[in-house]
Amino acid sequence: MCQYSAQDGFVNDWHFVHLGSRAVGGSGLLFTEATSISPEGRISPEDLGIWKDEHIPPLQRIVKFILAQNCVPAMQLAHAGRKASRSAPWKGSQLISPENGGWVTMGPSAIPNTDKEPPPAEMSREDITNSLQQWQDATARVQKAGFQLRANSFTFYDPRKFSKVFVNRKTKYVEMGVDKSTSTRSLFQVAYSVVVRG
Repeated sequence: MCQYSAQDGFVNDWHFVHLGSRAVGGSGLLFTEATSISPEGRISPEDLGIWKDEHIPPLQRIVKFILAQNCVPAMQLAHAGRKASRSAPWKGSQLISPENGGWVTMGPSAIPNTDKEPPPAEMSREDITNSLQQWQDATARVQKAGFQLRANSFTFYDPRKFSKVFVNRKTKYVEMGVDKSTSTRSLFQVAYSVVVRG
């Protein structure tokens, strides 16, 4: 349910009404839209984010209201990987270049999302380590905001791509390989970091 209504990742009155009305309507469990763990992980510049502590207080306001309706507040953590930096659907979902307010996307390998787009930056070992830390830090902020569920694997765009041979062709490091025993390691590392932190 991406709303494309945030600025710098912050929720506002639109999100309060959007989520609050569903809680009032009798929902027992309510997930936010995909909420990015980093600025570069957003699908669009208008996506929700939880990459800094300043995002927490406005979220707490929404969580408090949802809980008051006897509804469980939950958050989808996300990283869009090579599918990031795009315009809203009604603007064509087009890739936004850094020159036009977008950013350089990242992926397991430098393989473009489509043949009409430039390739993403290939993630280094340091990039992967930083990403794992971002997942962990985001999980801590989700807890501080009061959400009772913290992740939805369907929004793990970034780590899931490591298990797909047509996206991940890394050969530099054994732990980033594409054989069945190692290609899913990044996904499990993310899951582990979130569960341990949670």
